[in-house]
Amino acid sequence: MSTWDMVLIGANSLFALGTLWPVLCATNNMTRRTPFSLRTAFISMGIGAFAALLTPFYLDRAPTAAEVLLCAGMATLAIADRRRASRKWLAGHLVTGKSKR
Repeated sequence: MSTWDMVLIGANSLFALGTLWPVLCATNNMTRRTPFSLRTAFISMGIGAFAALLTPFYLDRAPTAAEVLLCAGMATLAIADRRRASRKWLAGHLVTGKSKR
């Protein structure tokens, strides 16, 4: 593997971890009243981040630049998500399934 491949693997792993942690935290705060589509979206994002983390070791290849950019975009969305469970909007939405605006 070249140096560029190692850089791509490292960046992709960091972005995948940056996606996986907020997704796990958000999924942990969900209740059965959380809309199914929201639960499905977060679970799918988590599975994709976990797969992106395992790809270099399981398939024995470096991720492409497009895969790294996609993982970076997902990490940015997950980290920059302003709907945290400590905020009133998400806390009310997760419990009742309705927005309290």
